[in-house]
Amino acid sequence: MINRTLESKIENRFGTGKAILLIGPRQVGKTTLFNRLLEGKEYLFLNGDDPTVRKLLSNPNLEQLKNIIGNYKTVYIDEAQRIDNIGLTLKLIKDQLKSVQLLVSGSSALIKLRSLLQAENGNISCILFLGENLNQTWAFLKLSNN
Repeated sequence: MINRTLESKIENRFGTGKAILLIGPRQVGKTTLFNRLLEGKEYLFLNGDDPTVRKLLSNPNLEQLKNIIGNYKTVYIDEAQRIDNIGLTLKLIKDQLKSVQLLVSGSSALIKLRSLLQAENGNISCILFLGENLNQTWAFLKLSNN
């Protein structure tokens, strides 16, 4: 069972204009956590394990992103570390499609996005999730000026 405190901390960030980046080791429950929070909500799910999704999100322009996202207000990108240039794609979504709540999960390899995402003036909440097996150990990495 995922810790309710962590769930509420993430839910409190919904609608703040910040992307929510959930990173951690493989198989600790990142996807399960986001799926639980999104239960009953309408959202676009994009899985970085899918080669078509990787191709679509590797180097899109703004019009392509608008077509992919359509009318969805919440977009969840899982296994984001597998997508080339994902940092630039996330930045374009946050800069140009401000009404979209962006949720991103993936392995700890996403930490390398920190410098790029910091340039967004704090439009990201980054959560390091170490999983249930470590007594729900987690930490928020403050990447913003707020």
